[in-house]
Amino acid sequence: MMLMHIAAISLAAGSLLGMLGSVAVTDLAFGWQSTLTSGVQGMERVVAVLSWPWSWLPTSWELVPSPEHIAGSRIILKEGITGLVSSDLVAWWPFLSLCLFFYALVPRGLLVLATKKGLLHLEKTFVHPDELRITDRMQAPLIDHVGQGEPQSSPLPVHSLQTCSVAKKNQGFEQSLEPLGCVLVLPPELEDCILKSCLDNLVQQVSGYPLGAVVTAELEEKNLENTLRDYKKQDWIGGHERYAFLIEAWQPPIREALAALAHWGNNQKGTCSLFVILVGRPQSGQWLTPPSDIEERVWRQALDRLAPLRVDILTIATMEKP
Repeated sequence: MMLMHIAAISLAAGSLLGMLGSVAVTDLAFGWQSTLTSGVQGMERVVAVLSWPWSWLPTSWELVPSPEHIAGSRIILKEGITGLVSSDLVAWWPFLSLCLFFYALVPRGLLVLATKKGLLHLEKTFVHPDELRITDRMQAPLIDHVGQGEPQSSPLPVHSLQTCSVAKKNQGFEQSLEPLGCVLVLPPELEDCILKSCLDNLVQQVSGYPLGAVVTAELEEKNLENTLRDYKKQDWIGGHERYAFLIEAWQPPIREALAALAHWGNNQKGTCSLFVILVGRPQSGQWLTPPSDIEERVWRQALDRLAPLRVDILTIATMEKP
Protein backbone atom coordinates (compact mmCIF):
# COMPACT_ATOMS: atom_id res chain seq x y z
CA MET A 1 0.00 0.00 0.00
CA MET A 2 2.83 2.37 0.84
CA LEU A 3 4.43 1.73 -2.55
CA MET A 4 1.16 2.59 -4.30
CA HIS A 5 0.96 5.90 -2.45
CA ILE A 6 4.58 6.72 -3.26
CA ALA A 7 3.97 5.90 -6.93
CA ALA A 8 0.88 8.13 -6.97
CA ILE A 9 2.82 10.98 -5.32
CA SER A 10 5.58 10.61 -7.88
CA LEU A 11 3.03 10.74 -10.71
CA ALA A 12 1.32 13.84 -9.28
CA ALA A 13 4.62 15.61 -8.63
CA GLY A 14 5.87 14.74 -12.10
CA SER A 15 2.67 16.05 -13.68
CA LEU A 16 2.90 19.31 -11.74
CA LEU A 17 6.58 19.82 -12.53
CA GLY A 18 5.99 18.95 -16.18
CA MET A 19 3.18 21.45 -16.43
CA LEU A 20 5.20 24.23 -14.80
CA GLY A 21 8.14 23.40 -17.05
CA SER A 22 5.93 23.59 -20.13
CA VAL A 23 4.56 26.94 -19.02
CA ALA A 24 8.08 28.26 -18.46
CA VAL A 25 9.67 27.21 -21.75
CA THR A 26 6.76 27.01 -24.23
CA ASP A 27 3.93 29.22 -25.39
CA LEU A 28 1.19 27.26 -23.66
CA ALA A 29 -2.40 28.42 -23.85
CA PHE A 30 -5.53 27.10 -22.11
CA GLY A 31 -9.09 27.20 -23.33
CA TRP A 32 -12.29 25.49 -22.30
CA GLN A 33 -15.56 24.17 -23.64
CA SER A 34 -18.04 21.80 -22.05
CA THR A 35 -21.03 19.73 -23.05
CA LEU A 36 -22.35 19.60 -19.47
CA THR A 37 -21.87 23.20 -18.33
CA SER A 38 -24.24 25.65 -19.95
CA GLY A 39 -22.74 29.07 -20.39
CA VAL A 40 -20.00 31.03 -18.69
CA GLN A 41 -21.88 31.24 -15.37
CA GLY A 42 -21.76 27.45 -14.98
CA MET A 43 -17.99 27.37 -15.50
CA GLU A 44 -17.58 30.21 -13.00
CA ARG A 45 -19.34 28.11 -10.35
CA VAL A 46 -17.12 25.12 -11.14
CA VAL A 47 -13.99 27.27 -10.85
CA ALA A 48 -15.22 28.79 -7.58
CA VAL A 49 -15.79 25.36 -6.05
CA LEU A 50 -12.44 23.94 -7.20
CA SER A 51 -10.51 27.02 -6.03
CA TRP A 52 -11.96 26.92 -2.51
CA PRO A 53 -8.75 25.52 -0.84
CA TRP A 54 -6.79 28.64 -1.83
CA SER A 55 -9.65 31.14 -2.05
CA TRP A 56 -8.29 32.89 1.08
CA LEU A 57 -5.20 34.04 -0.81
CA PRO A 58 -5.18 37.62 -2.20
CA THR A 59 -7.03 38.02 -5.49
CA SER A 60 -4.23 40.25 -6.73
CA TRP A 61 -2.10 37.15 -7.18
CA GLU A 62 -4.47 36.07 -9.98
CA LEU A 63 -4.53 32.44 -8.87
CA VAL A 64 -8.15 32.09 -10.08
CA PRO A 65 -9.35 33.09 -13.57
CA SER A 66 -11.61 36.14 -13.42
CA PRO A 67 -15.07 36.07 -15.02
CA GLU A 68 -13.66 38.07 -17.91
CA HIS A 69 -10.84 35.51 -18.41
CA ILE A 70 -13.33 32.63 -18.25
CA ALA A 71 -15.58 34.24 -20.83
CA GLY A 72 -12.64 35.22 -23.03
CA SER A 73 -11.09 31.73 -23.05
CA ARG A 74 -14.20 29.83 -24.04
CA ILE A 75 -13.67 27.92 -27.26
CA ILE A 76 -16.60 27.64 -29.63
CA LEU A 77 -16.16 24.70 -31.95
CA LYS A 78 -17.43 26.42 -35.08
CA GLU A 79 -15.36 29.58 -34.54
CA GLY A 80 -12.06 28.09 -33.29
CA ILE A 81 -9.57 30.19 -31.30
CA THR A 82 -8.85 32.92 -33.82
CA GLY A 83 -10.95 35.46 -31.90
CA LEU A 84 -9.53 34.65 -28.45
CA VAL A 85 -7.14 36.94 -26.58
CA SER A 86 -3.79 35.55 -25.36
CA SER A 87 -4.14 37.14 -21.91
CA ASP A 88 -7.33 35.14 -21.35
CA LEU A 89 -5.79 31.88 -22.57
CA VAL A 90 -2.72 32.06 -20.31
CA ALA A 91 -4.71 33.04 -17.19
CA TRP A 92 -5.54 29.40 -16.43
CA TRP A 93 -2.12 27.94 -15.63
CA PRO A 94 -1.97 29.10 -11.93
CA PHE A 95 -5.44 27.65 -11.36
CA LEU A 96 -4.64 24.33 -13.02
CA SER A 97 -1.31 24.04 -11.22
CA LEU A 98 -2.95 24.58 -7.85
CA CYS A 99 -5.62 22.02 -8.72
CA LEU A 100 -2.88 19.46 -9.32
CA PHE A 101 -1.22 20.43 -6.04
CA PHE A 102 -4.30 20.40 -3.80
CA TYR A 103 -6.25 17.54 -5.37
CA ALA A 104 -3.46 15.18 -6.48
CA LEU A 105 -0.33 15.85 -4.43
CA VAL A 106 -1.66 16.92 -1.01
CA PRO A 107 -4.18 14.06 -0.51
CA ARG A 108 -1.57 11.45 -1.40
CA GLY A 109 0.92 13.06 0.95
CA LEU A 110 -1.63 13.00 3.78
CA LEU A 111 -2.41 9.35 3.02
CA VAL A 112 1.29 8.47 3.16
CA LEU A 113 1.69 10.20 6.52
CA ALA A 114 -1.44 8.52 7.89
CA THR A 115 -0.33 5.12 6.62
CA LYS A 116 3.16 5.53 8.06
CA LYS A 117 1.76 6.62 11.40
CA GLY A 118 -0.65 3.67 11.42
CA LEU A 119 2.16 1.21 10.63
CA LEU A 120 4.34 2.65 13.39
CA HIS A 121 1.46 2.38 15.85
CA LEU A 122 0.82 -1.19 14.72
CA GLU A 123 4.48 -2.12 15.18
CA LYS A 124 4.47 -0.71 18.70
CA THR A 125 1.23 -2.42 19.71
CA PHE A 126 1.95 -5.73 17.99
CA VAL A 127 2.91 -8.19 20.70
CA HIS A 128 3.32 -11.88 19.97
CA PRO A 129 5.42 -14.43 21.85
CA ASP A 130 6.91 -15.76 18.62
CA GLU A 131 7.51 -12.40 16.94
CA LEU A 132 11.30 -12.49 17.34
CA ARG A 133 11.50 -16.18 16.39
CA ILE A 134 9.49 -15.63 13.22
CA THR A 135 11.53 -12.55 12.28
CA ASP A 136 14.79 -14.38 12.87
CA ARG A 137 13.66 -17.33 10.78
CA MET A 138 12.63 -15.07 7.89
CA GLN A 139 16.01 -13.32 7.99
CA ALA A 140 17.99 -16.57 7.80
CA PRO A 141 20.40 -16.79 4.84
CA LEU A 142 18.82 -18.20 1.68
CA ILE A 143 19.96 -21.70 0.70
CA ASP A 144 19.51 -22.40 -3.00
CA HIS A 145 18.92 -25.92 -4.24
CA VAL A 146 17.82 -27.51 -7.49
CA GLY A 147 14.43 -29.17 -7.46
CA GLN A 148 11.61 -30.15 -9.77
CA GLY A 149 8.29 -28.75 -8.72
CA GLU A 150 7.11 -28.34 -5.14
CA PRO A 151 7.95 -31.42 -3.05
CA GLN A 152 5.49 -32.92 -0.63
CA SER A 153 5.90 -32.29 3.07
CA SER A 154 8.62 -34.57 4.40
CA PRO A 155 10.92 -34.85 7.43
CA LEU A 156 14.18 -32.99 7.62
CA PRO A 157 16.65 -34.28 4.97
CA VAL A 158 20.28 -34.92 5.87
CA HIS A 159 22.55 -35.54 2.90
CA SER A 160 25.50 -37.93 2.67
CA LEU A 161 24.95 -39.55 6.04
CA GLN A 162 27.14 -42.46 5.02
CA THR A 163 30.14 -40.25 5.74
CA CYS A 164 28.83 -39.33 9.18
CA SER A 165 29.24 -42.64 10.89
CA VAL A 166 32.19 -42.26 13.23
CA ALA A 167 34.36 -39.23 13.85
CA LYS A 168 37.93 -39.27 14.88
CA LYS A 169 38.52 -39.44 18.58
CA ASN A 170 39.18 -36.19 20.37
CA GLN A 171 37.78 -34.29 17.42
CA GLY A 172 37.73 -30.65 18.55
CA PHE A 173 34.96 -28.14 17.93
CA GLU A 174 36.88 -24.90 17.99
CA GLN A 175 34.76 -21.97 18.99
CA SER A 176 35.06 -19.03 16.65
CA LEU A 177 35.31 -15.44 17.78
CA GLU A 178 32.74 -14.53 15.16
CA PRO A 179 29.07 -14.11 16.15
CA LEU A 180 27.35 -17.42 16.84
CA GLY A 181 24.79 -18.83 14.44
CA CYS A 182 23.37 -21.82 16.32
CA VAL A 183 24.62 -23.88 19.28
CA LEU A 184 24.06 -27.63 19.11
CA VAL A 185 23.48 -29.54 22.37
CA LEU A 186 24.69 -33.12 21.91
CA PRO A 187 24.09 -36.11 24.22
CA PRO A 188 27.30 -37.23 25.97
CA GLU A 189 27.08 -40.70 24.42
CA LEU A 190 27.31 -39.16 20.92
CA GLU A 191 30.45 -37.15 21.68
CA ASP A 192 33.22 -37.79 19.13
CA CYS A 193 30.88 -40.03 17.13
CA ILE A 194 29.67 -37.67 14.40
CA LEU A 195 31.83 -35.59 12.09
CA LYS A 196 31.66 -31.85 12.56
CA SER A 197 30.87 -31.36 8.86
CA CYS A 198 27.76 -33.51 9.28
CA LEU A 199 26.66 -31.59 12.36
CA ASP A 200 27.29 -28.29 10.57
CA ASN A 201 25.15 -29.47 7.65
CA LEU A 202 22.43 -30.61 10.03
CA VAL A 203 22.30 -27.32 11.97
CA GLN A 204 22.37 -25.30 8.74
CA GLN A 205 19.30 -27.13 7.45
CA VAL A 206 17.47 -26.90 10.77
CA SER A 207 18.06 -23.28 11.75
CA GLY A 208 19.28 -21.67 8.55
CA TYR A 209 22.42 -20.48 10.34
CA PRO A 210 25.92 -21.97 10.59
CA LEU A 211 27.03 -24.12 13.50
CA GLY A 212 28.61 -21.89 16.13
CA ALA A 213 29.50 -24.40 18.82
CA VAL A 214 28.79 -27.96 19.94
CA VAL A 215 27.98 -28.53 23.61
CA THR A 216 27.92 -31.98 25.23
CA ALA A 217 25.41 -32.03 28.08
CA GLU A 218 22.70 -34.14 29.64
CA LEU A 219 19.18 -32.93 28.96
CA GLU A 220 18.56 -31.67 32.48
CA GLU A 221 17.39 -28.24 33.54
CA LYS A 222 20.21 -27.27 35.94
CA ASN A 223 22.87 -28.93 33.82
CA LEU A 224 21.79 -27.08 30.69
CA GLU A 225 21.51 -23.78 32.53
CA ASN A 226 25.08 -24.06 33.79
CA THR A 227 26.44 -25.29 30.46
CA LEU A 228 24.78 -22.68 28.23
CA ARG A 229 25.15 -19.75 30.59
CA ASP A 230 28.35 -18.51 28.95
CA TYR A 231 26.84 -18.54 25.47
CA LYS A 232 24.13 -16.07 26.49
CA LYS A 233 26.81 -13.42 26.99
CA GLN A 234 28.34 -13.86 23.53
CA ASP A 235 27.49 -12.17 20.25
CA TRP A 236 24.90 -13.87 18.03
CA ILE A 237 24.13 -13.29 14.38
CA GLY A 238 21.21 -10.88 14.31
CA GLY A 239 21.31 -10.58 18.12
CA HIS A 240 19.08 -13.66 18.44
CA GLU A 241 20.00 -16.87 20.27
CA ARG A 242 19.47 -20.29 18.66
CA TYR A 243 19.85 -23.70 20.29
CA ALA A 244 19.36 -27.11 18.69
CA PHE A 245 18.91 -30.21 20.88
CA LEU A 246 19.79 -33.56 19.34
CA ILE A 247 17.65 -36.18 21.09
CA GLU A 248 17.78 -39.94 20.67
CA ALA A 249 14.10 -40.66 20.16
CA TRP A 250 14.53 -44.40 20.71
CA GLN A 251 14.97 -43.59 24.39
CA PRO A 252 11.67 -42.78 26.14
CA PRO A 253 11.04 -39.18 27.20
CA ILE A 254 11.90 -39.01 30.89
CA ARG A 255 10.70 -36.39 33.34
CA GLU A 256 14.06 -34.60 33.62
CA ALA A 257 14.37 -34.16 29.86
CA LEU A 258 10.82 -32.88 29.50
CA ALA A 259 11.30 -30.49 32.43
CA ALA A 260 14.43 -29.06 30.80
CA LEU A 261 12.66 -28.53 27.47
CA ALA A 262 9.65 -27.01 29.25
CA HIS A 263 11.93 -24.58 31.07
CA TRP A 264 13.70 -23.47 27.93
CA GLY A 265 10.58 -23.46 25.78
CA ASN A 266 8.32 -21.55 28.18
CA ASN A 267 10.72 -19.03 29.74
CA GLN A 268 12.58 -17.82 26.66
CA LYS A 269 10.14 -14.89 26.07
CA GLY A 270 10.83 -15.05 22.35
CA THR A 271 14.47 -14.02 22.76
CA CYS A 272 15.82 -17.30 21.34
CA SER A 273 14.82 -20.09 18.98
CA LEU A 274 14.85 -23.73 20.07
CA PHE A 275 14.97 -26.76 17.77
CA VAL A 276 14.47 -30.37 18.83
CA ILE A 277 16.01 -32.87 16.39
CA LEU A 278 14.80 -36.45 16.87
CA VAL A 279 17.14 -39.25 15.72
CA GLY A 280 16.62 -42.98 15.80
CA ARG A 281 18.64 -45.91 17.08
CA PRO A 282 22.16 -46.20 15.59
CA GLN A 283 22.37 -48.74 12.78
CA SER A 284 25.50 -50.19 11.14
CA GLY A 285 27.71 -47.44 12.49
CA GLN A 286 25.28 -44.72 11.38
CA TRP A 287 24.36 -42.28 14.17
CA LEU A 288 22.03 -39.91 12.32
CA THR A 289 19.19 -42.29 11.51
CA PRO A 290 15.46 -41.57 11.31
CA PRO A 291 13.30 -42.56 14.29
CA SER A 292 10.47 -45.00 13.87
CA ASP A 293 6.91 -43.73 13.60
CA ILE A 294 6.15 -44.93 17.11
CA GLU A 295 9.22 -43.24 18.58
CA GLU A 296 8.44 -39.97 16.85
CA ARG A 297 4.78 -40.09 17.91
CA VAL A 298 5.68 -40.78 21.54
CA TRP A 299 8.04 -37.81 21.71
CA ARG A 300 5.68 -35.46 19.90
CA GLN A 301 2.80 -36.37 22.20
CA ALA A 302 5.03 -35.85 25.23
CA LEU A 303 6.14 -32.45 23.99
CA ASP A 304 2.59 -31.47 23.06
CA ARG A 305 1.58 -31.96 26.69
CA LEU A 306 4.09 -29.23 27.63
CA ALA A 307 2.18 -26.59 25.65
CA PRO A 308 2.62 -23.74 25.20
CA LEU A 309 6.08 -24.94 24.18
CA ARG A 310 7.72 -22.73 21.55
CA VAL A 311 10.05 -25.34 20.09
CA ASP A 312 10.39 -26.51 16.50
CA ILE A 313 10.35 -30.33 16.40
CA LEU A 314 12.15 -31.98 13.46
CA THR A 315 13.20 -35.50 12.57
CA ILE A 316 16.06 -36.98 10.57
CA ALA A 317 14.82 -38.23 7.20
CA THR A 318 15.66 -41.57 5.65
CA MET A 319 19.28 -41.75 4.58
CA GLU A 320 19.95 -41.03 0.92
CA LYS A 321 21.97 -43.45 -1.16
CA PRO A 322 25.33 -42.23 -2.51
